Amino acid sequence: MSSRSERFIKERKEYWDKISSIILKIKKKGYKNLTDSEIIEFPNLYRKISTDSEIAKTFKLSPDTIEFLDRLVLHAHNTLYCVKKRKTEEIFSFIFIDFPKVFIKNIHSILAIFLLFLGTCIITFFYTYYNPDFIKEILPEYFINMLKESYKQGVERNVNENIYMASYYIYNNVSIAFTSFILGLTFGIGTILTIIYNGLVIGGIAGVIVTSGYGYNFFNFVIAHSAFELLGITLTAGAGLSIGFSLIKPEEERRGKILSKKAKEIMPILITGAFFITIAAFIEGFISASVIDIKIKIAIFIFSLIFIFGLSYKIFFVKIKRKIFK
Repeated sequence: MSSRSERFIKERKEYWDKISSIILKIKKKGYKNLTDSEIIEFPNLYRKISTDSEIAKTFKLSPDTIEFLDRLVLHAHNTLYCVKKRKTEEIFSFIFIDFPKVFIKNIHSILAIFLLFLGTCIITFFYTYYNPDFIKEILPEYFINMLKESYKQGVERNVNENIYMASYYIYNNVSIAFTSFILGLTFGIGTILTIIYNGLVIGGIAGVIVTSGYGYNFFNFVIAHSAFELLGITLTAGAGLSIGFSLIKPEEERRGKILSKKAKEIMPILITGAFFITIAAFIEGFISASVIDIKIKIAIFIFSLIFIFGLSYKIFFVKIKRKIFK
């Protein structure tokens, strides 16, 4: 004849196993791996095993059964109510594992965009500096005159204007970045043309403002946000170019399937790029056009570079070292 503990275990073992499998799944892959039914069941199962634990103690069932239920309740409680800790772990995993891994895999596309964008800016700057009329080939004359007047006086705004302009910069920069990303579907041609055009515009504006004698005001405005803005646009456009490259030489799989897999793969790059663009927009809206001393703006720029180089160190030296000594 079976004991009370054995009968108790037999009656409830099915949902004890069920909640154990849910806890294990969450520990391995997080909540996102649960099905809809498991998400709904988990809190109910937790309440059931909590009741079972109390019943086992009340009826003085076997010590092994009581100990097993106590451990199961503890694990379920920690899993259910420690979401914040897990979110923090997921963020660190994203920054130091997911993003570096995808970055290294798509480094050629990102580097190509960086060199193309920065190279176009620099070449156009010097060409416009010595040939100021060239800017008229890129932008309408009324807009050029408006820019000159703006930088002649120095760009300063009040708080309400800062809020409005920060929103505008987010919209504008995100539009440029995501347009260059989406145009990766044109086998990367649209992405390349978008980056070249924006390099021409930025380099041309810088050249004509400097040659007009307002270089200090221009430098004072752009220095604080430039590093994060360039990084954000480079990452998002690089993700777009990577998609374009993946469509050029499809292997056995169809392009639609390749596109779906590639889009999922490069999502960490896109998210990170959008983050840096947003940060740059806030700096541009609230700091770049303010009366804050230029030394502080330069300090922000240097901090940005330190942050970027620190992230680069983590990506390149640590990851590549592991590959070499694997």
